Order: sequence, then C-alpha cells, then structure tokens
Amino acid sequence: MTTRHTDHEGHRGDDAPSAAAPAIANETNRQTLEGRRLTQRISILLGQRTGLSRVMLVVLTAALILGLLGFAVHALWVVVVIIIALALGYVGANSRRDRTDAVNQSQEDDLDSARHAR
Repeated sequence: MTTRHTDHEGHRGDDAPSAAAPAIANETNRQTLEGRRLTQRISILLGQRTGLSRVMLVVLTAALILGLLGFAVHALWVVVVIIIALALGYVGANSRRDRTDAVNQSQEDDLDSARHAR
C-alpha cells in the first residue's frame, strides 16, 4: 500500500516515483547542460576578446605615439618656417642697409674728393 499526500507546493508525495519526476529531472539536466555550454561559449568569446583587446591596445598605443610624433614634427615644421621667415627678413634688411651704406659711402667719397680738389 502506497501513501499519497501533497506537500505545501502541491506536489504529490508518493512512495513510488511518478512519471512526471523523470521528465522534470531531464529538463533540469538539459538546462544545466545548456548553462554549462553557454558558460563555455562566453568564456571562449571573452578569451578571444582579451586577445583582440590586446591587439587593439597595441594598435591604439602605436597610433597615439605616431600621432604625437607627427604633431611634434608638424610643430617643428611650423618653427622652421618661422625661423626661415625671420632669417629672410634679416637678410633682406641687412642687404638694404648694405646698399644704403654703400650709397652713403660713395656720397662721402664724392664730397671728400670735391673738397680736396679745390
């Protein structure tokens, strides 16, 4: 004789296992298996992303360094252009002063020779 009663959740409490019990156990095992597979897939994907993120980190670091070097070279070109402009201005002013000095010197020489000729 088997005793039948229900517990607080409404499940039958038979001494003999019912047909629904293996189905619930199979469903639980299947969900557990799917959970394990999902966990494995996620860990594999995260492992791959870690590798990709390292590559991305290296690429971004190289881009940052090369960008800073490019900016420094660009800044140096700006400095070089300014120095060339200043040097050309100095050369132009110097040649003008030399011409002015040459004209003044020739005028003084003319005046001196005119004074000595008298």
